[in-house]
Amino acid sequence: MNTVTQRILLTVFGIPLFFSSIFFFPQGNYAALNVIIIIFSVLGSYEMHAMLSFSENQRSLFHPLFAGLLPVTAYIQLYLFPSYHIIAVSYIVVFFMMMVYETLRGSADEFQGSITRMAYSLFHLLYPSLITVFVVYLTAFDHASIFIIYLFIMIFSNDVFAYIFGILFGKSTRGIIQVSPNKSITGFIGGFFMTIVSSIIVYLLIPQLHQYGSLSVFIILSVIISLFANAGDLVESALKRSSRKKDSGTIIPGRGGVLDTIDSIIFCAPVYYYFIIYILKV
Repeated sequence: MNTVTQRILLTVFGIPLFFSSIFFFPQGNYAALNVIIIIFSVLGSYEMHAMLSFSENQRSLFHPLFAGLLPVTAYIQLYLFPSYHIIAVSYIVVFFMMMVYETLRGSADEFQGSITRMAYSLFHLLYPSLITVFVVYLTAFDHASIFIIYLFIMIFSNDVFAYIFGILFGKSTRGIIQVSPNKSITGFIGGFFMTIVSSIIVYLLIPQLHQYGSLSVFIILSVIISLFANAGDLVESALKRSSRKKDSGTIIPGRGGVLDTIDSIIFCAPVYYYFIIYILKV
């Protein structure tokens, strides 16, 4: 089965199943969705650990499972201890633990790579684990299912239509973006405009969104999501090139690895979260 067929099947069956976990299983403060987020965060953390470990002095100091469990902390904070800043405290504690560990390990010669290892370890915590926390935070909003589904429809629209336009019309505009030569300007434009179209359709079909802003506000939001989704995709391409990998992994047919699948979400989730808070005033 070729990559195009695998990607089509993943889109046709995977996206409805994902949306079903949001619509039909809101119990336990969207526990089903949060389990999915946690699993993807852990698997993504393993992939990032492998990408960071391609040379001796650039490995992360953290075990991937440990780095991938920050969304668990976010879930506990939101629904058991909402008045406490558990995530911030956890990150600070882990940061200090990492630095102390580095000072106590190995021989004097090994400390030549300390700065690099600590920098890579902090990045390992941030990407993807800490950023996926913002998806967990979305489940705490009123009408959470609507806001979550809106975000993912925009991201999926950008991704799917960029791929379709790129395959059908983008051969002559490939190779312009050096970090990802197979991506085309035609695909980017197609995904960008179809994300806006999808936003208009969703806004018209879901009247609950009208109380939070006008159609123009949501069009602006869709533009932001499209731009950050593409940025996340390109950053992931740069990370893979740096680690000499074609894909971050092989676990998802037609997509590659977990990070290949959630790279756009990683970039969009924090921006979307703060847009909801400060612009939509939710």
